[in-house]
Amino acid sequence: MPLFVVFVFGAVILGAGAMLSPALPTRQPRIGVAAVVAVALIIGGALFWQSLFGGDTLVIDYVLFALVMFVVLGGTFSQGQARAEADGGDLPDADQGWTGPQDLLFFGLVGLALLVLLRYLAPPASDATLSPGLELLTGYLSQQLSQPRPFIQESVAAVVALLSLWAVYDLGGELRDKRTGRALGLVALPGILALFAGGQFMLLLSLAFCSAWLLFVLRVQRLALWQDVLAGGLMLGATLYAGVPALVAALLAGAAWWFFVRGYDAAPAELPPPRRYGAAAALPGIALAGTLPWLVAQGAAVAAYAGDLLMGATVLLALLAGTLAGGLFLLAVWQRWLPPAVRDSLYRSYYPLAFIAGGVLLVLFLLL
Repeated sequence: MPLFVVFVFGAVILGAGAMLSPALPTRQPRIGVAAVVAVALIIGGALFWQSLFGGDTLVIDYVLFALVMFVVLGGTFSQGQARAEADGGDLPDADQGWTGPQDLLFFGLVGLALLVLLRYLAPPASDATLSPGLELLTGYLSQQLSQPRPFIQESVAAVVALLSLWAVYDLGGELRDKRTGRALGLVALPGILALFAGGQFMLLLSLAFCSAWLLFVLRVQRLALWQDVLAGGLMLGATLYAGVPALVAALLAGAAWWFFVRGYDAAPAELPPPRRYGAAAALPGIALAGTLPWLVAQGAAVAAYAGDLLMGATVLLALLAGTLAGGLFLLAVWQRWLPPAVRDSLYRSYYPLAFIAGGVLLVLFLLL
């Protein structure tokens, strides 16, 4: 049954991400970040509605319906092409920047590895009760599928782990290019698998939301488009629903990202400072407006969601900083120190090694 939950929940969220990604004004479609935004909209919308009007977890059905209608009727698939045509150009399918076969194969292998862990490991004692967002999702799916919460939590966490990795990859891609995204993803992968195996599900959702938040902070710094400001503010507010430590880590990481990572930006901003800093100031305002009803309704219980505030925020900040530093170091090793012949050999061996790894994981999955 947990596998069924993984496939159902994963298909809905990744499908929403694939359809929503062209509508985000990123340099290329960011499926992982768009899927994380979809999760944030579902969680945030449901908690916002419950705080104002009451109701049970079935309000998620209405939020999902609204999201699907926005994606379908909003014609998000045509948004990227429409922006290219507005600029006076025509963007061929091959140049639209969708995730390529190499990266999709990598994400498929990671997903298979998560399924193996899901079948091999007993449901760990998780920290999901410290996350109002995870509590909402697991309560909804448990009610809809009539399954116990531990199985639901573990299944949802497997999907969230993949989304976290994909969001980190998208963050690197937006910072420079897909090669940077791959480097950041490779460095983040061991930590993500360790969090999943250890039952740190709140931290997994927090990592996904923080990665998407940092991507929009970067875009606000570059262009200060209203879509990026709105999405960034919503993602900052969503980190509170992931867990109070996530909000603390997001604020600290966002400040560090804003002031110290400018030298690594492949597209530095040329915006007037008033516009840039005005857009930055709007981010916490939007976050507060989106979470204020929940804060008022749950003010007395917010302390319970804080959990170990210092430990959780420290782990998140260490993972984010280590991913960025390690990914950029790995990229430097690849580009500057490896001889071209070695790089070509690694490129040629990628698919054979990936299919061997996939076969081993598939055998383990079927035998366990």
